Amino acid sequence: MVRLIKHKIQNIKITGISSKILSGKFGGGYYYGYKNEKIISLVKIKSGSKFGFGESLIGTYSPELYKKNIEYFASKLKSKNIFEAIKIIESYKKNKFFFYQGFLKSILASLEFGILSLVSNKLKISLADCINEIYFQKKQKKNRIIQIYSSAGSVNSNLNHLKKDIRKSLGLDINIMKLRIDLSKKYEKKIEYAKKNLKKFSVDLIANSYVKNNNLQKVKKFLTHVKNKKLLWIEEVININNFELFSEIKNFSKLKFSYGENLNSYFDYYNLLKKYKLNYINIDMGHCSITDLKKIIQYLSTQKTKKKIIFHCWGSLINLFSTLELASLFNDYVYMVEFPIADFKLNEFFLKDCKINNSKIYLQDELKIIEKKYNTYPTINHHEKKQFFFD
Repeated sequence: MVRLIKHKIQNIKITGISSKILSGKFGGGYYYGYKNEKIISLVKIKSGSKFGFGESLIGTYSPELYKKNIEYFASKLKSKNIFEAIKIIESYKKNKFFFYQGFLKSILASLEFGILSLVSNKLKISLADCINEIYFQKKQKKNRIIQIYSSAGSVNSNLNHLKKDIRKSLGLDINIMKLRIDLSKKYEKKIEYAKKNLKKFSVDLIANSYVKNNNLQKVKKFLTHVKNKKLLWIEEVININNFELFSEIKNFSKLKFSYGENLNSYFDYYNLLKKYKLNYINIDMGHCSITDLKKIIQYLSTQKTKKKIIFHCWGSLINLFSTLELASLFNDYVYMVEFPIADFKLNEFFLKDCKINNSKIYLQDELKIIEKKYNTYPTINHHEKKQFFFD
């Protein structure tokens, strides 16, 4: 059976590669970095009448640059069979000056998932089975029930916004949630409300992008306030440019910390775990390649500690459900998957119908339904006019 599947994969040839940039109303205008809409950048990979989508996190920030690079890679991958295409992508990753980390690595990650999704649709198998077959020689045991937490709120939101988000989360039967807190504003009532109304919660300080939060004294004051609130973890507690100060914060508090959504190489995550001794690493599979993830899993398997992955997902349903499929293969090493519930028009058609029970989601063939729906959405042409902005 294994040989038969490999033979079928080898016979799949790529006939078309193109970017698909979509836009939808988002967040009611109070999310930091966005006005009232959000852009997602997808790659569509075709073989005859079948297709698959991959999503790039970095394309949110510059969809025009994403589009131009997809055109370049399309010229290299078109007419190649699946194994040839994967080999070409792997050869690019070996160039440590261009593709080891950063923007181009993120684009390669989206191409990987687009190719794998195409294979999944061609062979009528799940994306998880496809990844297990190609990258892990069917050695991973799939678990179709995945632990998730809801992700909403903004550093710009007020208490009433938070109450609305928590009601929405509980309405989806997700009682674990991540809040976003601005340390320059009063946060005590938000923390107390979350503690009272949620089973468990964590806090994202967004220190990497939100410069106002990059204040060590404010961080210490916050950590003192929440040290007995039973937070699951604190995310992005300090700006990446000042990360050498993390040891001071780590020693100051016994709370658990996570980091990494803006990183995308094995070396990055190894340092977070080994040097800085973080409890969790945040990996976004629209930014980090599967081969890097594989090395991270191998490293975690050698450790006796309980360090784990918390998957970051802040894009469309393509990224979310691709990640859930992947997470189903690594139950021992994945703590939770981020499940964004912020109001986003491109996602609304599906989220309310997900089978969620007590903050756990049961995987079916959702990705195929999502891809068909996204394929009907028109590609936008005003890419950079609506790009992400910073204060």
